[in-house]
Order: sequence, then structure tokens, then C-alpha cells
Amino acid sequence: MPQPDRAIPDTYRLLAVFNGTPLQPEAALIAAGLRHPPTTNPISDAHRALLRELHVHRRCIRWERHGPNGPGYVLTSAGTDLLNTYYELHGPLHTPRRGPPLADIARQHLPQPQDVTP
Repeated sequence: MPQPDRAIPDTYRLLAVFNGTPLQPEAALIAAGLRHPPTTNPISDAHRALLRELHVHRRCIRWERHGPNGPGYVLTSAGTDLLNTYYELHGPLHTPRRGPPLADIARQHLPQPQDVTP
């Protein structure tokens, strides 16, 4: 059962961007929303630790030397299992909004001006 009041872990955000196509670490951090482009700064120690946790300790991603855009990390079966666990705990990361824009709904609920005559 998803718990919408809890914050989404950075591990889930980062893991969700990986698939079978190799992805460079900086591109993955940007796609996960953990780093904002353009940047010339090196990857922070916290982000390096997050990548290390997924790669070395949990073995959820692995480094592939060959890919259409060069080398990068790809998702492993352990990573897919962890993604499924996060999905069960937190629900989907990117849920598209269906229905009318929120601004239109808010306008419908605004009180209408009343004509007051003395």
C-alpha cells in the first residue's frame, strides 16, 4: 500500500532511471532529479556514496563497457527486485495527472461574486 505522506528515498529515484541501456553516473543523477544541469562541479560525495551503495553493496547496477552511447551503469535483476519493493512501499514515481488542470478545478471552487444592492 503506497504511503503518500512519506518522502521518496533518493535510492528509489536513482534506481528508477536505470535500465538495460548503459547510463553515465552524472546523466543518471540528472535524470533522477538529484543533480541539476548544466554543471561543471564534480559529483558530490553523497552522490558517489549512493552510486557505490547501489553498485558495490547492493549489486543493483553494474558497469557495462559497451553501449550505444558508450559505457555506463545498467540495472541488474537485484535492482529490479529492489525497484519492485520500493514500488510496493511508495507507489509509482512518475504518475501522470489525468483530468482537467488543477487551476480549472480551483476556479470552480472559488466563491462567485455576489451582487449586493442597498
